[in-house]
Amino acid sequence: EPSNHEERTCGGPIDGAVGAVFASGGFHPLLTAEESNMANPATETEPSLVYRGRGKPGVRDWGYPGFLSEEEYRVFKQFREEVRLRDDVFRSTVFSFERAYEEESYALCRWLRARKFVLSNVIRMVEEAATNRADAAAFDFFPNPHHALGVEACIYHSQYPQFYHGYAKGGFPLFISKVGCTNTAGLECCVTTKGILNFHWYDMMHDYVQQLKQQAKLNPAFKRYETVVIMDLDHLTSSQVSKRALDIIRVQSEVDSLCFPETLHRLVIVNAPSFFTMTWRIIKNWVDERTANKVTIFGTNRSKWVKKIKELVGEENLPEDYGGKAESTDHYAEQKTVTQYKEIFMAERSGHNTNGSTFTPAGVEGENITGHRVHLFAVRSQASHSVTLTSEESMRISVFTRSLEGCTLNVLGPGKKKIFPKGVYMRHLGAGIDEENPTRVDLDTALHGPGRFKIKLESHSGPFSVDHFLFVGKVYTAKDVESPGDIVVKEGIAGATIRAPSPSNSEDDSSEDNILDDASSLCKKLCHKDGIRKDSVVLAPLLLEGSGSVPPQDENDATQPLEDPAENNSYTAEKLLLSAQPQDHHAAVKHEAIAETVTPTVTEIPTAVTVEPEQAPNTFMCGVFSGAPHFLDILSRIWCGAPPTKR
Repeated sequence: EPSNHEERTCGGPIDGAVGAVFASGGFHPLLTAEESNMANPATETEPSLVYRGRGKPGVRDWGYPGFLSEEEYRVFKQFREEVRLRDDVFRSTVFSFERAYEEESYALCRWLRARKFVLSNVIRMVEEAATNRADAAAFDFFPNPHHALGVEACIYHSQYPQFYHGYAKGGFPLFISKVGCTNTAGLECCVTTKGILNFHWYDMMHDYVQQLKQQAKLNPAFKRYETVVIMDLDHLTSSQVSKRALDIIRVQSEVDSLCFPETLHRLVIVNAPSFFTMTWRIIKNWVDERTANKVTIFGTNRSKWVKKIKELVGEENLPEDYGGKAESTDHYAEQKTVTQYKEIFMAERSGHNTNGSTFTPAGVEGENITGHRVHLFAVRSQASHSVTLTSEESMRISVFTRSLEGCTLNVLGPGKKKIFPKGVYMRHLGAGIDEENPTRVDLDTALHGPGRFKIKLESHSGPFSVDHFLFVGKVYTAKDVESPGDIVVKEGIAGATIRAPSPSNSEDDSSEDNILDDASSLCKKLCHKDGIRKDSVVLAPLLLEGSGSVPPQDENDATQPLEDPAENNSYTAEKLLLSAQPQDHHAAVKHEAIAETVTPTVTEIPTAVTVEPEQAPNTFMCGVFSGAPHFLDILSRIWCGAPPTKR
């Protein structure tokens, strides 16, 4: 047999970026010459793929290059030829770790082992994997983890702790997943299952690839691209094994089993409770049989599982809370949180924020971030939580929720001083379905230390139901720049942003006068070029017809508000039109209810609004129903002069 290098050279011209791995010289156009040599060494010869030893290969070596039978080697060559003849999508699916320098023979054998060297089954598996990963591939497998999730990754990890932590013996990346600390209710507050799946694509195609790439550079003998996983079930209860939790495990397992076969070296499960046996029977059906056989389960006998883990991981890479000498997982997570916040800040400041969303609060320098405080509120009537800040610390608050009824947030500072005298009302702006993004409320008004602050939430749902609110306080080391005092409501990271003035520090709150200032920008944010996001806010789009003219107003004051009708929350169309300019009409709608009122104000705008006949086909109105008391929101706008589809 010719050498592997010669085989590639004489294989004929091959199109596509991935196929170019096999082109003359084994050079990949997307890699440097050095990287290409690492990915395609010329020293590998075909006979070395076949097992020449006595007896059969061991169970751990079966199906790897150097341990193939003659029949397996024949199938290997057929599969390699099939890959060469296929398109770029097929080839890129097979060589998913090409940028991590995975050798051709090891990549092909991973797929062949997954289907027991039955060629037809292997080809079918690759085709299914190509279809499965097509949507993620269109987004380059979500290179930004925060945008993939729709929330900062460190907030997600605070509810689902998992991360890479050095390398195991043999160079395998060490992955630690503290499943027992998973807070399913917290995850529901801040992410969707789709967001978690997007993040998993990032994890495998970017983070994991980087781990493999670093090890390949450090250790030329590293060939088997597999992972050692420690799964810690300490504190796991049966209530955590919910439908959503199982859905998360299922979708991730399906992706890994189909698109990244044979990438698990060993999985050690520790602190497994007795009921986990039944759960494992369910999960075991979702993973490949050979993968399931790589799993070892231990109970709470620490000495036993520490001994097993040390067989796989050296003490210098093993965290101290798992019997090693490396930094603890809690300390590592704290450092990683600070690092991620700073990376987000630098990316936003440098303009590398690809989708335009921002996570760093206004007026804050990201290099001053020292961490965050996270707490999940389970509110039946009311609930509270206290945070303490030093004299050098400030905090900005974010709250995530799916509660449709909502709550009122109050903050009591030192001396029981109310930071928000009237409280802050917040609720989920969506329809309450699982697939939609949760609502996020960012309070730009900062808390300044020193002192102890009590965060109190009062539910609007009544005493017989429990609503969840995830509290995140970003902590900074310096006093923030004085903020404009806005409350920012975000539907995911791609949804509408609504700004309404926050309560002032005096009981006589006149901040409502500023509501109209941002009316134009508000409405533009609520409508996107592809139409209105109905999961962002409740919208009522209407095409208006009629004849006549717009009632004129003071031409020197295009945003002059009219007097509110006494004791009446339903405004007539004429009184809603505040501008004489037909392309810049907007309306003020005020919520008259007191803070304790649960029912929101619904302002009905009749379709009897009249405009010039020639403008009628192009007139578009958007009404918003709001439930925020006191500091409320603007809430309608009429456009003229452009079709709705272009606004």
